[in-house]
Amino acid sequence: MSLGDKGKKPTPRFRREDRHELRYQLSILLAELFSWVFWLIPRPLRYAIADRIGDVFRRMTHTYRDNVESNVAQVLHLPVTSPEVAAAVRSIFRTSARNFIDLITMPRQSKRSLIKSLHVAEGSWKTIEDAIASGRGVIFVLGHLGCFDLVGQVFWARGYKLTIVTGRTTSRFIFDGVT
Repeated sequence: MSLGDKGKKPTPRFRREDRHELRYQLSILLAELFSWVFWLIPRPLRYAIADRIGDVFRRMTHTYRDNVESNVAQVLHLPVTSPEVAAAVRSIFRTSARNFIDLITMPRQSKRSLIKSLHVAEGSWKTIEDAIASGRGVIFVLGHLGCFDLVGQVFWARGYKLTIVTGRTTSRFIFDGVT
């Protein structure tokens, strides 16, 4: 094992997070498999399946669920045990599962389908195209509503050259499969 930048050995967690070729290839294989399986399922049924997955995830992930409940209760100014908080939390988990299904099936979408999926609310694409044509480029800082990769994929489908900065927020296995 090599020493880190400052002559220290990597921590055990750091070593576990290194990309391992077999795990990496397995992650990609499973992502491809699930991508095709879910793509072949009609979208309404795909979303119904995602809703059930969201429900299971909500029931099984106590710490994560508790954090979401606490945040929602604080935003709504209601007790964690209120029916409104429970309904919002259920919706959040279902929406998250739908977003993941959209993410995993995104490679199957055509460029045309991607382009049609995003509309500029004010102005037009010309604003972006003019900035690029002038050689200045464009920096976008985006929050996301929906599948987090959608906007980047639409920009790619429109022919824009992209540099996307992202941080890993999931396990290494999931991260490798979706990137």
